[in-house]
Amino acid sequence: MELLEKVRQANSVKSEFLSHMSHDLRTPINGILGMLAIMEKSEDPAQQSECRNKIRVSTEHLLSLVDDVLQVSKLQSGRKAVVEEAFDLRETVENCIKILSAQAEEKEIRLELKEVSLPHNRLIGNPMYVKQILINIIDNALKYNRPHGSVFVQVKEMLCQGRTANYQFVVEDTGIGIGEDFKSHIFEPFTQEHQGARTHYNGVGLGMFTVKKLVDQMEGTIDVASQPGKGSTFRVLLPLQVDAVQNVQSEDAVQNTIEGMRVLLVEDNEINCEIVEFMLEEAGASVLTANDGKAAVEAFEASDPGTFDCVLMDLMMPVMSGYEATRVIRSLDRPDAKDVPIIALSANAFEEDVAMAKDAGMNEHLAKPIDIKKLFRVMSRLSR
Repeated sequence: MELLEKVRQANSVKSEFLSHMSHDLRTPINGILGMLAIMEKSEDPAQQSECRNKIRVSTEHLLSLVDDVLQVSKLQSGRKAVVEEAFDLRETVENCIKILSAQAEEKEIRLELKEVSLPHNRLIGNPMYVKQILINIIDNALKYNRPHGSVFVQVKEMLCQGRTANYQFVVEDTGIGIGEDFKSHIFEPFTQEHQGARTHYNGVGLGMFTVKKLVDQMEGTIDVASQPGKGSTFRVLLPLQVDAVQNVQSEDAVQNTIEGMRVLLVEDNEINCEIVEFMLEEAGASVLTANDGKAAVEAFEASDPGTFDCVLMDLMMPVMSGYEATRVIRSLDRPDAKDVPIIALSANAFEEDVAMAKDAGMNEHLAKPIDIKKLFRVMSRLSR
């Protein structure tokens, strides 16, 4: 009976969650469609620019909701993150502030990067996890703030031993605060202190659950100090590996190196294909497109050896998947079949999807929506 009751409670929570998600996903979608409608009717450049900015903000909010939902099942497994790459911590933190600055301005809340003390800012680790941790905490601080309130962010390198350094992230707000009774539940999924929080503040109660899981996976710690009506202070401590290589090319320099590259772009979605093709050609690459895996194999077979410097491969396509197409290309009896860089571009972004892409013979896996600068860096590195 106890087990049956737990199952019933779990089903009730899931049903409520799906109901909440239906509402919360529609909110940014309505914002995007509304701004597009205004742009179609307006010829004022300033108003069109403002609409574009609001569309970007709504899109980023929609993406963050989707990321939170997808992250839940991934984190529940308790598996360690396998992503280890070089990144700039200062740049990562500043990007988090930029992403949320429009939301802060709209709410008339002061969002400030108050202090950055980083003797070592080039690190090795999972920048996406760091970004998700900070964005979720700052987003909460903005949501549950008061009009004309403040959110201050601090980042400090606390201790460096060998190649590992401890970094402290502090997010302090002047918001509604957290009651003592709720503190022990703040990192549980689908929980919010006030029943009307969803209506007034948006969100589905996954942000802090995601933060706790990510911090645990990175072997860090998180704590919160708060008083109702006086705001909250979140402190996160993360151990990160210092990057020994200091002479790293700038993003712009790396981007320029794709000029002259010959790319086979395999993508079944017409709009996605058009966007990536435009970005590649703007950067000086020449592009041949294929709309499914079979067409990609045929295009590669029909080309002279060495024609393509890189293949950008979607994974889920009709006729032949990207996995199968990659295996066929790798099996061809020609000198470039084994060596041509093949990069997966996919909305399937779980670790098992990355593993499957690598197992099929792909060199790298990049999740959609594509970070174009990161794509150019990867293309440049693999083509050298």
